[in-house]
Amino acid sequence: MSSDVRVRFAPSPTGKLHIGGARTAIYNWAFARANGGTFILRIDDTDPTRSTDENTQIILRAMRWLGLDWDEGPEVGGEHGPYAQTERLDLYRAAAQKLWDEGRAYPCFCTPEKLAEDRAAAQARKDPFQGYQRTRPSPRFGAPPPPAAISTPQRLAPVLTPASRMSCASRSPRIAAT
Repeated sequence: MSSDVRVRFAPSPTGKLHIGGARTAIYNWAFARANGGTFILRIDDTDPTRSTDENTQIILRAMRWLGLDWDEGPEVGGEHGPYAQTERLDLYRAAAQKLWDEGRAYPCFCTPEKLAEDRAAAQARKDPFQGYQRTRPSPRFGAPPPPAAISTPQRLAPVLTPASRMSCASRSPRIAAT
């Protein structure tokens, strides 16, 4: 494809393709085709307790049944693969290590209990949960290794835990839309 248009559909294989997912896939596929772009299928298998290979195959069959073909993704490959999130963990670890080496990431010492407490307090105030680690901690770390928060001024950024789970972080006291 020669267009700069690149769209993707990233279903989670925690169940069958539902009507909302099918609609999103159709819209993205149609937009890519109408603009001479690339339609990418990525399997968002980040929930290890519920994601299954069987559900992935069910989703692929449903996509084909809908008449949707993909230019990059499972079964067809592409230059930006792999196209299952769990197959990209080494890429994510390398990116996190680069940020760490550049001093743009730092450890997060928040406990799950503290995060749950902060999240509940924000919900009670009807405020958005503002994430994790608002200030850079001292360079002395304890074991086991804590999650790493990405250092970005006044913006949201991904957080990569040692298990490569993703969530949000902010160093600012308030998160403002930019």
